Amino acid sequence: MKTLLMTALLLILSAVSVGQSADQVTAKKELPDMPKAQVDCHNLKGKNLDRCLQQKYPDRWGLEKPVGSFKEAASTGAMPYFIAGLAASFIYDEEGTQHCISNGTCTEHNPILGQTRTQAYLVGGALTTIAAVAAIKLRQEGHGNFAAFILWGGIVGHVMFGTDGWRQ
Repeated sequence: MKTLLMTALLLILSAVSVGQSADQVTAKKELPDMPKAQVDCHNLKGKNLDRCLQQKYPDRWGLEKPVGSFKEAASTGAMPYFIAGLAASFIYDEEGTQHCISNGTCTEHNPILGQTRTQAYLVGGALTTIAAVAAIKLRQEGHGNFAAFILWGGIVGHVMFGTDGWRQ
């Protein structure tokens, strides 16, 4: 209530200082909303359907546009964040697993990763790098949403298994 009174007082004082009435200050001029074009993609095929869907659902993360170089594909849009998230979630997963192994409450169930921390980081790091490179290549060809899906799947899986290891 106190804030409301202070706001009203400030409005009145500002109106007096510029020679306007309080009603003129508080009244807002409402502009009509611009009608949004209704996009209807039914009964369209091929490139017309693609254009219609791109107009209806724009690429908000900047992933679907094909890019020229591998470096540009890896460093533009949301890709750097996805790749960093995948690397961080892999480390979280591996450290959670190693924590669990050192407590003696579990064992490494993935035979590819080996039994030592060094083996796990070498093999897991290589697999993470392969997944990131594959996602960057997909992004380079204009399939960035599929690349994001792959990376998000890896992130979610690593966080899930890492959390399980930390809890034991």
